[in-house]
Amino acid sequence: MPTYTEAQMRTDLENEIKLAAPLSVVFLWWALGGDENQWPAKLISSLDGDRVHGYVISRSRTFAKRQNPGCVRRFFVYQIRGLRFYETGDRTLNSDLTYNAELDAICTRFNVKTNLAQSLRRIAEDSELDFSVDLRMYGGQLLHRSVGEITIEQC
Repeated sequence: MPTYTEAQMRTDLENEIKLAAPLSVVFLWWALGGDENQWPAKLISSLDGDRVHGYVISRSRTFAKRQNPGCVRRFFVYQIRGLRFYETGDRTLNSDLTYNAELDAICTRFNVKTNLAQSLRRIAEDSELDFSVDLRMYGGQLLHRSVGEITIEQC
């Protein structure tokens, strides 16, 4: 089986997110810096009314499992952090429902491995993509915030 580079894996993660959340912007790297409080000004989506709506993909951990003396399986843990503008609404239409539906759509993209790019098909056992979600103040504006995690075997 081929080994995929980090760049290939991140690009394929970006493509899956863009397919599920077409109005968002996606950054492949920690291009925004480590201070999440600065991110809203940079995660502005021109496709979504110039509002905060985007995701950042970052590798948060690497680990390996030795199969035998000559074989080490390497795994990358990716965090996918998202921010989206907050809007009030009613029980049937509000930004909480919209954002959660978008996160569900992103997770659904990973449900059937054969539909994924080759570099993403090796999702580690018991490591399906999931998100924690909350609201947070950034520079005086309330935003939906999510942190997702998925582990993919590189080789």
